[in-house]
Amino acid sequence: MLGRLFGKKETKKSEKFILMLLLGSVETLNISAVQQAMSELFPTVACELEPDVNPLFGKVNGIQVMAAPMGVPIPTNEVHECAQMCWQWKVSPGSTDHADHMIAMAVSDAPIAEQMLACTQLAIAISQAHSVVAWYYGDAGIVVSPEFARSAFDNPISKFPSQLWVAVITSTDGPGIYSLSTIGMNKLGHREFEVVRTRSNEWLLRLYDFVNYVLEQGPVLKHGNTVGADAHEKIRVEVGKSKLGKPGEVIRFVSD
Repeated sequence: MLGRLFGKKETKKSEKFILMLLLGSVETLNISAVQQAMSELFPTVACELEPDVNPLFGKVNGIQVMAAPMGVPIPTNEVHECAQMCWQWKVSPGSTDHADHMIAMAVSDAPIAEQMLACTQLAIAISQAHSVVAWYYGDAGIVVSPEFARSAFDNPISKFPSQLWVAVITSTDGPGIYSLSTIGMNKLGHREFEVVRTRSNEWLLRLYDFVNYVLEQGPVLKHGNTVGADAHEKIRVEVGKSKLGKPGEVIRFVSD
């Protein structure tokens, strides 16, 4: 479908990163408004969009990006269902009711995190130029409001807005006991993370600290490493089979 939509051969490689933007009304892409929004929101980011072309084609920081409205809402209830489980939606809720949805994607040989950053910046600009009511990133089951997405750039804690790309799922294992795991790290080329049976309520934020660390530094966390906020904190890194039923090897953080 995407190959037909964008007039290019459809390949697995060209579908690396796809965002769905939910629109409050059926709209035609306003390319000049999106270009203007990019200039205002990200003045240091090189952005060249082809004028008067619909669907949108262009480059953000040298990475090929594309976007197009579909003319119909997403035909299933998956966005609403994902929103109910998504902490990002709970802290900045909105409405998943929509009349149309737009697909935004990046196609490049650049590192996947750079592709995702370019596409995410484009989506921020589209959200300013159009009636976007919510974002949906299906590969991680993440639903966010445009305001939440914008806040990831207004108050950045990392080069990469990982809270828009990686979900953290929390389960209760008893009174005051929690297990947490990520969804979305595999898409970024890394092992998923997990924490098993902790009493600390700080692990949601701590996991994002480690996500940002590996996105910026690479796959540097090895089995047997110890990490921590200071010399006194020792969190053990384990690499192996998940204890929470996730496929493949994971990185598990263990606090003694």
